[in-house]
Amino acid sequence: MKVKVRVPATTANLGPGFDIFGLALTLYNVIEMEIVSEQRNSVIINIEGEGKGSIPSGERAEENIIYKAARIIFDKSDKKHMEVRLHLMNTIPLARGLGSSAAAIVGGLIAANELCDGRYNKNDIFDFAMELEGHPDNVGAAVYGGLFACLKFKSGIEKKSIKTVNFKVVACIPDFEVSTEQARKVLPDMYKAEDMKVTASGIVGLTYSFLKGDTELLQKSIESDYFHQPYRVHLVKEKEGVQLEDVFKAAKEHGALGVALSGSGPTVVAFYEGESQHHEDIGKAMEEAFLKFGKNSRSLYLEIDNDGAQIIR
Repeated sequence: MKVKVRVPATTANLGPGFDIFGLALTLYNVIEMEIVSEQRNSVIINIEGEGKGSIPSGERAEENIIYKAARIIFDKSDKKHMEVRLHLMNTIPLARGLGSSAAAIVGGLIAANELCDGRYNKNDIFDFAMELEGHPDNVGAAVYGGLFACLKFKSGIEKKSIKTVNFKVVACIPDFEVSTEQARKVLPDMYKAEDMKVTASGIVGLTYSFLKGDTELLQKSIESDYFHQPYRVHLVKEKEGVQLEDVFKAAKEHGALGVALSGSGPTVVAFYEGESQHHEDIGKAMEEAFLKFGKNSRSLYLEIDNDGAQIIR
């Protein structure tokens, strides 16, 4: 019994939409999962690409988040004794703000679910994934694709996914990491009411920009964030000596319609229109900006993935 799942990278927050917005991108990890026997619990993991040498495998294989996610499905499906073989083909970089952990969790859940006769639907997979990840933005985009929004009301949570092709993305990935846990610790406990009004306006504007392709409103909306980005930009400056404002400025000067920290960073995502001939200029400008602070980086030119995680044959 074998299954192969392709899971997209994701960029979260997009400025003001902290723990609300996630956007799926055309950069993928592929997880191949095989049940070898149903006699005992064990896992063998082979890794290609990103994370080889650092992702738990070998003697630490049972610590692997993909296996932990799969075990949720196996246990709920009364398959208590599963010997599993995993082959991971990774292109999503780790700890760079592109949803590598969300991709791992979602991929493990979907693969195991398929091997257990697909008893759980996408909404169930999202619920299991959010419980493991702790926040909804990346896992939601990975599951549903497109621009995902997790809306928290007094009555409960509503999930919405907007299929969009309005913008394309340059993701500039520097050669240093930022811990999500550390990036959350720098956020304050209290915010000014006026700042939150501006942030809320940014959320509305960002939604409108993606729905209508409003290029003029996009950057104004992204910059209307007082919730997380200013504090995380300062964290990168403090720990790595990089002024991300200079990277943002370089991208905008070379044609970017909007620039944001991807998730908790340090990757920077710049948006451009689909027919733009200047996307490589945007990427090179950001790379040069990072290099001024002694940091190498690489740019990927991506589109929006509107499908989310998929079983592939």
